[in-house]
Amino acid sequence: MKPVFIVGFMGAGKTGTGKRLANALKLEFIDVDWEIEKRIKKSISELVLKEGIEEFRTIEHDVLISLNYDGKLIATGGGTPCFYDNMEYMNSLGTTVFFDVNEEILFSRLRSQEHRDRPLIASLSGEELRDFIQKSLVQRRPFYETANLTFNPVKMHVDEMAKAILAYEQQTTAIAATE
Repeated sequence: MKPVFIVGFMGAGKTGTGKRLANALKLEFIDVDWEIEKRIKKSISELVLKEGIEEFRTIEHDVLISLNYDGKLIATGGGTPCFYDNMEYMNSLGTTVFFDVNEEILFSRLRSQEHRDRPLIASLSGEELRDFIQKSLVQRRPFYETANLTFNPVKMHVDEMAKAILAYEQQTTAIAATE
């Protein structure tokens, strides 16, 4: 099976739901952010505070293109598809899935303390966070929407997503075989 890449905004469930989806598809789960932290031997927050967001995006891209994806489901960072040619790269390698979650749910999830370690939102107040989500989604949605499949993980069960991904893979394999 080709690798499956999960894209979407922070708080959309790429890691939590992604792990369950990987299990349903019998794929190994990889989180790009975790791989970055392993490589740099510090947290992403520390990297961004010390080196800046541009350095983080460069390292993120380097990690993305250096991983072995065979038999894996990969959860990307929220901004990963929006920089360099990352989305095109992921689309060329496997199946990309956009986890499309509405702004209110994202706001509810991201305003909780467990997500305050995210460098882009750590210092934002409630309304600032809401504005950040709205503005960022306007910028990022065009990249996310180039994914092969779109699911709302709040409304769709993991088993349904797995079936849709497998059906998509079968369809694209059949089309490729006739070309």
